[in-house]
Amino acid sequence: MRKSCYNPQNAAHRIEDMPFLLTVPEAAKILRCGKTKIYELAKTEKDFTAIRLAGAIRIQRDGLIRWLEQKMKGGREGD
Repeated sequence: MRKSCYNPQNAAHRIEDMPFLLTVPEAAKILRCGKTKIYELAKTEKDFTAIRLAGAIRIQRDGLIRWLEQKMKGGREGD
């Protein structure tokens, strides 16, 4: 019998179904990068929509989408 390669934990999820405020690990999963990179982006990128909430960093889901779209176009918001 052939083994299935499907793993539900690796399945793609619709970003619209994710919470309005993402944790650092959730944002890292979306961008397919490490948590350290998300902390760096939150600190250095002015257009990256991160907020500090009770000492934890949260990333606004819709802001992350806009930021990523702008980066894919090669510009910044407002340019």
